Amino acid sequence: MNIHVLTASGFAPVEYHGQQGTFYTKKLCVAAMPYMRTHAIDQDTIFETTEMVVEVTPDGRVQMTAIDTDYVEEPVGIDTEDGAGLLRDAGVDVELFLGKGT
Repeated sequence: MNIHVLTASGFAPVEYHGQQGTFYTKKLCVAAMPYMRTHAIDQDTIFETTEMVVEVTPDGRVQMTAIDTDYVEEPVGIDTEDGAGLLRDAGVDVELFLGKGT
């Protein structure tokens, strides 16, 4: 896991009281997320203007939540297809992040 790729993609380090390790978060609008923009907008819970938080956890998982809604994507491994999809939607070069590219 290459943290520099995350920070270059706009993720910021966050530490939560009572939790071990550093989390990396990025807040972005659904309109800026290609997959979410195409598949998740329902005009009920998720709108084009809904703000999302994509977060990489210290234990190598990625999760996504919609701010001010009940929408939550459960954490998945960063090296899974779903995890890679969430990271790509947040603008991460997944191959570089996972150390599989140059």
